[in-house]
Parts: sequence; C-alpha cells; structure tokens
Amino acid sequence: KNLRLQDIPGCWDETRFLVLLPETTMDGAMILANRLQIECKQQSLNIPGLSATKLSVSIGISALEPQTPDELLQKLTGLLQQARMDGGGRIAIASE
Repeated sequence: KNLRLQDIPGCWDETRFLVLLPETTMDGAMILANRLQIECKQQSLNIPGLSATKLSVSIGISALEPQTPDELLQKLTGLLQQARMDGGGRIAIASE
C-alpha cells in the first residue's frame, strides 16, 4: 500500500527485499523508507509458543547510476551490515 504503480518490489534472498524506485529522488526514497519502517514497527509476528514479536527493518538507499547491478548490490549489502552493527532498525544512505 506504500508503493506506486511504477515501483518494482522483489525478493533479493530469503531475508532481504529490494524495491526499485524509477524516477525517484534520494529524498523521495527516504520518505518511502520512513513509511516502510513505520508500517513494519506496527506489525508483529505471532509464533506459537512465543510472545508476539515486533518487526524491525533496516533499509539501505542508493542511486542506481552510474554503477552496475553487482556494484549496487555490494554497496547495499555493506549499508545493511552497517545498519545491523549500529543496532538494526536503521536507514542507511549511500554517499554519492
């Protein structure tokens, strides 16, 4: 419900997801990242035998150009690792 028709969500692997935001500025990506974090914080997982678990999400933001897809994924992986090391639940932005 937070994405636009032109946005492209997908699974990166079993624990990471990717959303491509064509024709979106870094400021626009940050606005979406904040919305997604708020939405995730409002959700909880109900696993039998455990108390309800709140969701936490770390988000990495980077412009696609002028890097290759492999370089982009490597940069985003580094951003997510840094966000986790900083305590998780963070938004990390690549410097241009």
